[in-house]
Amino acid sequence: MKQIPPLHPDYSAVGIAAYVAELEWENRKLKEELEEVRNKSVNVDKFYSILLDPPMVARLQAVSVQTVRAYIKDGAIPKHPDSTDSRTYIRASVALKLDFSELRKGRY
Repeated sequence: MKQIPPLHPDYSAVGIAAYVAELEWENRKLKEELEEVRNKSVNVDKFYSILLDPPMVARLQAVSVQTVRAYIKDGAIPKHPDSTDSRTYIRASVALKLDFSELRKGRY
């Protein structure tokens, strides 16, 4: 994207105009990229009130139920307050944001 400025910048009117044009082009491209990301994104907070059990989270994330339960036990995946000893729930908004490759690296 942006190039490293030359050692001796061009402070002439032409040099400044060229630099401004380059910045405007870069800004336009970034706005286009941002709009594309917004169009392809989902607001996971809309799913805050939806509860999932570990098997549903496992299917959603394509991992085993045992893996999900292990990370819940370790505290890497937070349980919903309505969870009991016999039923465990995870907010869908949390489940959608899980990154098991990061969890495997211990980054939680």
